Amino acid sequence: MTREELKNSIIKSLNQEKKIYFSNYALIAIIIGVIGLFYGLFSGLTKLTYQAYLINFVFWTGIAQGTIILSVVLRLTDAKWGRPIMRIAESTVLFLPISFVLYLFLIFGGNELYIWFSNPVEHKASWLNPTFMLIRVALYLLVLTTLSILYVRNSMRIDLLMIYGEESLPSRFQKFFKNLGNIDIDGEYKKLKVLSTIIAISYCILYSLFAIDVVMSLDPHWVSTLFGAYYFIGCFYMGIALTIIMVILFIKRPEGKVIMSKQLHDLGKLLFGFALVNGDFFYSQFLVIWYGNLPEETHYIIERTQHQPWSTIAYIVLILFFVLPFIMLLRKKIKMNTIAMSIISICILLGYWLERILLIAPSVVKTEIFPINLIQIAITVGFMGIFWVSVSYFWNKYPMVAFGDPLLKHSFEREI
Repeated sequence: MTREELKNSIIKSLNQEKKIYFSNYALIAIIIGVIGLFYGLFSGLTKLTYQAYLINFVFWTGIAQGTIILSVVLRLTDAKWGRPIMRIAESTVLFLPISFVLYLFLIFGGNELYIWFSNPVEHKASWLNPTFMLIRVALYLLVLTTLSILYVRNSMRIDLLMIYGEESLPSRFQKFFKNLGNIDIDGEYKKLKVLSTIIAISYCILYSLFAIDVVMSLDPHWVSTLFGAYYFIGCFYMGIALTIIMVILFIKRPEGKVIMSKQLHDLGKLLFGFALVNGDFFYSQFLVIWYGNLPEETHYIIERTQHQPWSTIAYIVLILFFVLPFIMLLRKKIKMNTIAMSIISICILLGYWLERILLIAPSVVKTEIFPINLIQIAITVGFMGIFWVSVSYFWNKYPMVAFGDPLLKHSFEREI
């Protein structure tokens, strides 16, 4: 595919009338989620309902932010192979402001989720303060959402200028992409590099604090200094897995011809690498806690690895997000097989959904019953529907290839 052919394909795709984001399936999924949410709240199962809501909130928000960070990392490292997939990774950005609104609803369930809201821990009261906690978590989300939107918007400004020029820009873009003629492409590209650095640093710091405040504080007596890093690395790993699924879907579009087997192969290598990194963080956290043998740390691990139903889920999680990807991704042919990569990526995402249950549920509701119930499934389906709408809306409205990126030219080189 030549550069001119790619440009024409992008314009053709943007001009097509598509209403996939209002599809009946997405609407039904959202309705199921709303019904499940209100049924749980009005049937007296408020604790279980807010637990299911929190599990899906941290899962879907983590995925959306993780894919943005993948784009940021590709830009910071000047990854020539990754240029065609950058915008695909950025396409989850519209879920982030939605996620912020969803967080505001979660505030009403604070007393159901966090025991220290009503029974303060005296020596931690300065940090574990309900008002202070809710405000700072909102700030974490607001900062990262704002930075992510600015990053994607500035990236698309260059693309729209290169595709349409200043004068022929369609009216639907003019409101949010003004003054394209004043853009200095080289200067804008440097600004994106600076913004990428800020986002990467902010992500590591704010998502560590987010993990401590939203997840770890569910059990106010448990402490792990590695938990924050383990959490944000996991979100990035999920982001890679979801990007692989979206890349495989994107190949079917006219401009999808810019994606070649080398992109899928390199994504597979990146997924394999972070399977190892994630496994290392998982094992390092477990090993230090186990051999340290401190009561305030070990009770958390013992409950999740030696008591049912959590121990079964723990082993399933380990297989899905580490053992299976590690074994399967050793072979090059599998990394270049779309069906195999889709299955592996789905397994990783399913593993992390179960892992979020494993991290959150034992601290909220003490039970020996398998925690996946109809309320949990309905709310999960609802979140999936919202996520689907936000991503497909982006796919249908904006250019899905970073056409203005100066390194995109390397994607027209011969395949590996």
